[in-house]
Amino acid sequence: FNIFLGTVAADFPPDEGPLRLKQAQMAVVDQIVEFAKWYEVDPYEMVAIAWVESRLNPNVVNRDKDAGALQVNCKIHWKKFGYHKPFAHLRSKRKMRREAIKQCVEAQKNIEENVGNSAYLLKSMQRKYRGCRGENRWACYNGGPGWRVKHKERATKYKSKVKKIKRILEKHYKILIEGSGC
Repeated sequence: FNIFLGTVAADFPPDEGPLRLKQAQMAVVDQIVEFAKWYEVDPYEMVAIAWVESRLNPNVVNRDKDAGALQVNCKIHWKKFGYHKPFAHLRSKRKMRREAIKQCVEAQKNIEENVGNSAYLLKSMQRKYRGCRGENRWACYNGGPGWRVKHKERATKYKSKVKKIKRILEKHYKILIEGSGC
């Protein structure tokens, strides 16, 4: 968890700025930024999503099996990310699914895995679905590709929150995000 504390987060004063980030949250920001760069996605966007989803807590799991700082939904995406492969030998598909979801949830607590899976989801939805392009990708991330039909109000609010937090990060936390890294 502290592998990146040699970067800017270690020098950035806690509780500064409108988000009042704690030291542990800054360490998570540092890791998200590193892996966002690695996966070639906007680090501001990934940190904003993580803030809205979990307040930068990598250990959060909700009842719908959304897990990690970026709250990847393991109930839906377990197979897409290959978590079923170690359990392919099981005869019961229900048991394989249950074990795969459990493994997915645990894996999402690893920031690298969580950012990688989230980056994949954002990129693939944006590429596949016209309604998931631009800032609408955030609504798709929250409500799926059919967000306009199924979850329009909720996904629209979510998109606004991500946009607002991204602006705050760009204005007040530029040194934390751009100063992180290699």
